[in-house]
Amino acid sequence: MKKTRTRVETFETLYRQLQEVVARLEAGDLLLEESLRLYEQGVSLAAACQQMLDTAELRVQHIQVSPTVGDTAIPGDSRDNSGDASDE
Repeated sequence: MKKTRTRVETFETLYRQLQEVVARLEAGDLLLEESLRLYEQGVSLAAACQQMLDTAELRVQHIQVSPTVGDTAIPGDSRDNSGDASDE
């Protein structure tokens, strides 16, 4: 049975879980089926971490190009900027 993520998890939480999976696999005292299950979990965790890193990289690149983000939505940012508009 595959676990589904129902709450938003931080990069640090997912990365810690990935490290735990790797440590268990490296210990080598698992049955084949458990090793496969952990490997699948590790691949899923690694993909989620990579997606978060990619999103963070896009945000940094956007900030470097446009340091004042006032009315501009940042890619990957879930905050609503629609009420922040101000006319000068």
